[in-house]
Amino acid sequence: MSNKNGGCWPEQEAIDAWWRRHQYELKRDVTKYRVERDGRVTKLEAENKELREWCKATRCAYCDETIGVDDDIATKLTEHIRICSKHPMRAIEAERDANKNRIAELRAQLDEARHENTAAWIKTERLEAEIEGLEDING
Repeated sequence: MSNKNGGCWPEQEAIDAWWRRHQYELKRDVTKYRVERDGRVTKLEAENKELREWCKATRCAYCDETIGVDDDIATKLTEHIRICSKHPMRAIEAERDANKNRIAELRAQLDEARHENTAAWIKTERLEAEIEGLEDING
């Protein structure tokens, strides 16, 4: 490391001697640092890429399906919510459908009862009229 052309510092020989003793150690440590740094950089670049991809999409909180983020995100989320089998709305919709079916059954029973009641009322009116007719005859 000294200047071969002369004109070196008085400390240069001590520096050169120190360098000769420690150059491999220093080179090893610098190489080790660079390898570790490059490993960290590679890891961070991969993580950064993953995060960038993650930011390009959103996930359904119930089934973990990935939905791309763009201008139509609200539409896509709404469409997914309508079909997501794990979304809590499916249980509410199932209950609603069961209630609709039960209401239809009850309405049918009610219509049948009204028909039966109407038939009974008509029969009652006819019988009362017949009784009145007979009572009028019998005086």
